[in-house]
Amino acid sequence: MKKSSHLIFIAILLAAVASGCRSSREAMRVESSSELPEGASLRKHYERLVKSYGEWTDVSVPVSMAISSPQNVSVSGRVIMVRGKLIDISMRMFGFEVGRIYITPDSMFMKVKPGKTYMAEPYSIVSSHVPLSIENVQDMLIGRMFMLGDDKPGGAGYGSFDIEASGGEAREWLAIPKTQPSKAHYGFAVGYDDIVRTLMIAVTGSDVMCTVKYDDCGYWASAGELASAVDVNVAGKNRVQVSLQWKWASAKWNEGVDARWTAPSGYRRVKVADILKKGISE
Repeated sequence: MKKSSHLIFIAILLAAVASGCRSSREAMRVESSSELPEGASLRKHYERLVKSYGEWTDVSVPVSMAISSPQNVSVSGRVIMVRGKLIDISMRMFGFEVGRIYITPDSMFMKVKPGKTYMAEPYSIVSSHVPLSIENVQDMLIGRMFMLGDDKPGGAGYGSFDIEASGGEAREWLAIPKTQPSKAHYGFAVGYDDIVRTLMIAVTGSDVMCTVKYDDCGYWASAGELASAVDVNVAGKNRVQVSLQWKWASAKWNEGVDARWTAPSGYRRVKVADILKKGISE
Protein backbone atom coordinates (compact mmCIF):
# COMPACT_ATOMS: atom_id res chain seq x y z
CA MET A 1 0.00 0.00 0.00
CA LYS A 2 1.34 3.45 -0.88
CA LYS A 3 2.35 5.50 2.14
CA SER A 4 -0.55 7.92 1.72
CA SER A 5 -3.17 5.21 1.25
CA HIS A 6 -3.56 4.34 4.92
CA LEU A 7 -4.82 7.86 5.74
CA ILE A 8 -7.15 7.84 2.75
CA PHE A 9 -8.51 4.52 3.96
CA ILE A 10 -8.95 5.85 7.49
CA ALA A 11 -10.82 8.84 6.07
CA ILE A 12 -13.13 6.54 4.14
CA LEU A 13 -13.78 4.67 7.36
CA LEU A 14 -14.70 8.01 8.88
CA ALA A 15 -16.82 8.71 5.83
CA ALA A 16 -18.93 5.73 6.73
CA VAL A 17 -20.09 7.64 9.80
CA ALA A 18 -20.53 11.13 8.36
CA SER A 19 -23.16 13.82 7.70
CA GLY A 20 -23.13 17.48 6.69
CA CYS A 21 -26.18 18.51 8.72
CA ARG A 22 -25.93 20.84 11.69
CA SER A 23 -28.69 20.59 14.26
CA SER A 24 -29.10 22.51 17.45
CA ARG A 25 -27.69 20.77 20.49
CA GLU A 26 -30.08 18.20 21.84
CA ALA A 27 -32.15 19.09 24.89
CA MET A 28 -30.56 16.28 26.91
CA ARG A 29 -27.15 17.92 26.67
CA VAL A 30 -25.69 18.97 30.02
CA GLU A 31 -23.67 22.18 30.00
CA SER A 32 -20.06 21.85 31.04
CA SER A 33 -18.59 24.20 33.61
CA SER A 34 -17.53 27.73 32.73
CA GLU A 35 -14.08 28.64 31.46
CA LEU A 36 -11.10 28.78 33.77
CA PRO A 37 -10.08 32.21 35.08
CA GLU A 38 -8.20 34.45 32.64
CA GLY A 39 -4.49 33.64 32.79
CA ALA A 40 -4.88 30.09 34.07
CA SER A 41 -1.89 27.93 33.18
CA LEU A 42 -2.02 25.65 30.16
CA ARG A 43 -1.42 22.75 32.52
CA LYS A 44 -4.71 23.65 34.23
CA HIS A 45 -6.44 23.74 30.85
CA TYR A 46 -5.01 20.35 29.89
CA GLU A 47 -6.01 18.81 33.23
CA ARG A 48 -9.52 20.21 32.90
CA LEU A 49 -9.83 18.74 29.40
CA VAL A 50 -8.77 15.26 30.54
CA LYS A 51 -11.08 15.45 33.56
CA SER A 52 -14.04 16.05 31.21
CA TYR A 53 -13.55 12.64 29.59
CA GLY A 54 -15.90 10.17 31.24
CA GLU A 55 -15.30 6.43 31.11
CA TRP A 56 -17.43 4.08 29.02
CA THR A 57 -17.36 0.40 28.05
CA ASP A 58 -19.78 0.24 25.11
CA VAL A 59 -22.21 2.38 23.17
CA SER A 60 -24.81 2.01 20.43
CA VAL A 61 -25.64 5.29 18.68
CA PRO A 62 -27.40 6.37 15.45
CA VAL A 63 -25.63 8.70 13.03
CA SER A 64 -26.35 10.68 9.89
CA MET A 65 -23.72 10.33 7.16
CA ALA A 66 -22.54 12.08 4.00
CA ILE A 67 -19.50 12.07 1.73
CA SER A 68 -18.91 14.99 -0.64
CA SER A 69 -15.62 13.80 -2.18
CA PRO A 70 -14.54 11.66 -3.98
CA GLN A 71 -18.27 11.05 -4.55
CA ASN A 72 -21.60 12.15 -3.13
CA VAL A 73 -23.15 9.64 -0.75
CA SER A 74 -25.70 10.31 2.00
CA VAL A 75 -26.89 7.56 4.30
CA SER A 76 -28.05 7.02 7.86
CA GLY A 77 -26.68 4.37 10.15
CA ARG A 78 -25.90 3.02 13.55
CA VAL A 79 -22.53 2.57 15.22
CA ILE A 80 -21.71 0.06 17.93
CA MET A 81 -18.42 0.53 19.77
CA VAL A 82 -16.91 -1.57 22.53
CA ARG A 83 -14.01 0.30 24.06
CA GLY A 84 -10.73 -1.07 22.73
CA LYS A 85 -12.40 -4.09 21.14
CA LEU A 86 -14.53 -3.21 18.14
CA ILE A 87 -16.17 -0.60 15.94
CA ASP A 88 -19.22 -1.78 13.98
CA ILE A 89 -20.77 0.63 11.48
CA SER A 90 -24.02 -0.21 9.72
CA MET A 91 -24.96 2.06 6.78
CA ARG A 92 -28.61 2.24 5.71
CA MET A 93 -30.79 3.76 3.03
CA PHE A 94 -34.60 3.70 3.26
CA GLY A 95 -34.30 1.39 6.26
CA PHE A 96 -32.18 -1.25 4.49
CA GLU A 97 -28.53 -1.97 5.20
CA VAL A 98 -26.39 -1.07 2.17
CA GLY A 99 -22.95 -1.41 3.75
CA ARG A 100 -21.09 -2.35 6.88
CA ILE A 101 -17.64 -1.77 8.38
CA TYR A 102 -16.36 -3.90 11.23
CA ILE A 103 -12.99 -3.23 12.90
CA THR A 104 -11.16 -5.08 15.67
CA PRO A 105 -7.54 -4.77 16.89
CA ASP A 106 -6.68 -7.65 14.52
CA SER A 107 -8.90 -7.29 11.46
CA MET A 108 -10.96 -4.97 9.29
CA PHE A 109 -14.00 -5.98 7.27
CA MET A 110 -16.24 -4.09 4.89
CA LYS A 111 -19.21 -5.22 2.84
CA VAL A 112 -21.13 -3.28 0.19
CA LYS A 113 -24.53 -4.65 -0.77
CA PRO A 114 -24.74 -2.91 -4.17
CA GLY A 115 -22.42 -5.06 -6.24
CA LYS A 116 -22.20 -7.70 -3.46
CA THR A 117 -18.54 -7.18 -2.58
CA TYR A 118 -16.70 -7.43 0.72
CA MET A 119 -13.23 -6.79 2.10
CA ALA A 120 -11.31 -8.68 4.79
CA GLU A 121 -7.84 -7.40 5.75
CA PRO A 122 -5.54 -7.44 8.78
CA TYR A 123 -5.64 -4.24 10.84
CA SER A 124 -1.87 -4.06 10.37
CA ILE A 125 -2.40 -2.42 6.96
CA VAL A 126 -3.13 0.68 9.03
CA SER A 127 -1.12 0.11 12.22
CA SER A 128 2.09 -0.81 10.36
CA HIS A 129 2.15 2.72 8.89
CA VAL A 130 0.81 4.66 11.87
CA PRO A 131 0.36 3.06 15.34
CA LEU A 132 -3.35 3.92 15.42
CA SER A 133 -5.04 1.76 18.03
CA ILE A 134 -8.77 0.99 18.14
CA GLU A 135 -9.00 3.31 21.16
CA ASN A 136 -7.34 6.05 19.07
CA VAL A 137 -9.92 5.60 16.29
CA GLN A 138 -12.76 5.73 18.81
CA ASP A 139 -11.38 8.90 20.42
CA MET A 140 -10.84 10.48 17.00
CA LEU A 141 -14.46 9.79 16.04
CA ILE A 142 -15.94 11.39 19.17
CA GLY A 143 -13.59 14.37 19.39
CA ARG A 144 -11.09 13.52 22.11
CA MET A 145 -7.37 14.16 22.37
CA PHE A 146 -5.18 11.05 22.28
CA MET A 147 -1.65 9.79 21.73
CA LEU A 148 -1.05 7.22 19.03
CA GLY A 149 -0.77 3.76 20.54
CA ASP A 150 -1.95 4.91 23.99
CA ASP A 151 -5.35 3.63 25.14
CA LYS A 152 -6.16 6.55 27.46
CA PRO A 153 -8.09 9.57 26.11
CA GLY A 154 -5.98 12.65 26.72
CA GLY A 155 -2.74 10.73 26.35
CA ALA A 156 -0.08 9.90 28.90
CA GLY A 157 -0.19 13.14 30.89
CA TYR A 158 0.73 16.80 30.52
CA GLY A 159 4.43 16.03 30.08
CA SER A 160 3.78 13.83 27.05
CA PHE A 161 2.75 16.86 24.95
CA ASP A 162 4.40 20.08 23.85
CA ILE A 163 1.67 22.53 24.83
CA GLU A 164 1.62 26.25 23.99
CA ALA A 165 -0.78 29.07 23.22
CA SER A 166 -1.57 29.39 19.52
CA GLY A 167 -0.77 33.09 19.43
CA GLY A 168 -2.61 35.82 17.49
CA GLU A 169 -6.34 36.28 17.91
CA ALA A 170 -7.20 32.58 18.03
CA ARG A 171 -8.59 31.56 21.40
CA GLU A 172 -6.87 28.20 21.24
CA TRP A 173 -3.96 26.27 22.66
CA LEU A 174 -1.95 23.66 20.81
CA ALA A 175 -0.97 20.18 21.98
CA ILE A 176 1.65 18.29 19.95
CA PRO A 177 2.60 14.79 21.21
CA LYS A 178 6.32 14.66 21.92
CA THR A 179 6.54 11.14 20.48
CA GLN A 180 5.66 11.16 16.79
CA PRO A 181 5.51 8.24 14.32
CA SER A 182 8.20 8.12 11.64
CA LYS A 183 5.72 8.39 8.77
CA ALA A 184 3.39 11.12 10.05
CA HIS A 185 3.16 14.17 12.28
CA TYR A 186 0.02 15.10 14.22
CA GLY A 187 -1.35 17.47 16.83
CA PHE A 188 -4.45 19.13 18.27
CA ALA A 189 -5.87 22.65 18.52
CA VAL A 190 -8.03 23.12 21.64
CA GLY A 191 -10.29 26.05 22.53
CA TYR A 192 -9.92 27.84 25.85
CA ASP A 193 -13.20 26.17 26.78
CA ASP A 194 -10.96 23.06 26.75
CA ILE A 195 -12.78 21.31 23.91
CA VAL A 196 -10.77 19.86 21.01
CA ARG A 197 -11.47 21.87 17.85
CA THR A 198 -9.09 20.37 15.31
CA LEU A 199 -6.92 17.30 14.77
CA MET A 200 -4.23 17.64 12.10
CA ILE A 201 -2.27 14.74 10.59
CA ALA A 202 0.45 15.27 7.95
CA VAL A 203 2.05 12.34 6.12
CA THR A 204 5.84 12.67 6.10
CA GLY A 205 7.38 13.20 2.68
CA SER A 206 4.09 13.81 0.88
CA ASP A 207 1.44 16.46 0.29
CA VAL A 208 -1.20 14.47 2.18
CA MET A 209 -2.82 16.39 5.05
CA CYS A 210 -5.79 15.13 7.04
CA THR A 211 -7.75 17.74 9.02
CA VAL A 212 -10.56 16.73 11.38
CA LYS A 213 -12.69 19.58 12.75
CA TYR A 214 -15.09 19.17 15.68
CA ASP A 215 -18.19 21.22 16.45
CA ASP A 216 -21.48 21.10 18.36
CA CYS A 217 -19.72 19.77 21.44
CA GLY A 218 -21.54 19.02 24.66
CA TYR A 219 -21.06 17.41 28.03
CA TRP A 220 -23.01 14.16 28.38
CA ALA A 221 -23.34 12.90 31.94
CA SER A 222 -22.73 9.24 31.03
CA ALA A 223 -19.56 9.72 28.98
CA GLY A 224 -18.27 13.26 29.44
CA GLU A 225 -17.40 15.73 26.70
CA LEU A 226 -18.30 14.58 23.16
CA ALA A 227 -18.41 16.18 19.72
CA SER A 228 -21.66 15.79 17.80
CA ALA A 229 -20.43 17.24 14.48
CA VAL A 230 -17.23 16.08 12.78
CA ASP A 231 -15.80 17.29 9.44
CA VAL A 232 -12.96 15.37 7.79
CA ASN A 233 -10.88 16.71 4.91
CA VAL A 234 -7.98 14.83 3.33
CA ALA A 235 -5.98 17.00 0.93
CA GLY A 236 -3.63 15.39 -1.54
CA LYS A 237 -3.73 13.41 -4.76
CA ASN A 238 -6.83 11.54 -3.57
CA ARG A 239 -9.10 14.11 -1.89
CA VAL A 240 -11.67 12.98 0.64
CA GLN A 241 -14.28 15.24 2.27
CA VAL A 242 -16.75 13.85 4.76
CA SER A 243 -18.82 15.02 7.70
CA LEU A 244 -20.64 13.35 10.57
CA GLN A 245 -23.48 13.97 13.00
CA TRP A 246 -23.77 11.72 16.05
CA LYS A 247 -27.23 11.41 17.62
CA TRP A 248 -26.04 11.26 21.23
CA ALA A 249 -29.50 11.90 22.64
CA SER A 250 -30.50 8.45 21.36
CA ALA A 251 -27.31 6.66 22.43
CA LYS A 252 -27.37 3.62 24.73
CA TRP A 253 -24.35 3.43 27.01
CA ASN A 254 -22.76 0.55 28.92
CA GLU A 255 -25.51 -2.02 28.34
CA GLY A 256 -23.18 -4.84 27.31
CA VAL A 257 -23.89 -4.44 23.60
CA ASP A 258 -21.73 -6.53 21.26
CA ALA A 259 -21.47 -7.34 17.55
CA ARG A 260 -20.02 -10.12 15.40
CA TRP A 261 -18.85 -10.32 11.81
CA THR A 262 -19.84 -13.14 9.45
CA ALA A 263 -18.56 -13.25 5.89
CA PRO A 264 -21.59 -12.57 3.64
CA SER A 265 -22.73 -15.47 1.48
CA GLY A 266 -22.62 -14.92 -2.28
CA TYR A 267 -20.36 -11.83 -2.06
CA ARG A 268 -17.12 -11.35 -4.02
CA ARG A 269 -14.03 -10.53 -1.97
CA VAL A 270 -12.05 -7.45 -3.03
CA LYS A 271 -8.83 -5.77 -1.89
CA VAL A 272 -8.36 -2.43 -0.14
CA ALA A 273 -7.11 -0.95 -3.41
CA ASP A 274 -10.46 -1.78 -5.01
CA ILE A 275 -12.37 -0.07 -2.17
CA LEU A 276 -10.17 3.04 -2.48
CA LYS A 277 -10.62 3.14 -6.24
CA LYS A 278 -14.35 2.49 -6.47
CA GLY A 279 -15.63 3.96 -3.19
CA ILE A 280 -18.36 2.53 -0.98
CA SER A 281 -21.42 3.19 -3.11
CA GLU A 282 -20.69 1.13 -6.22
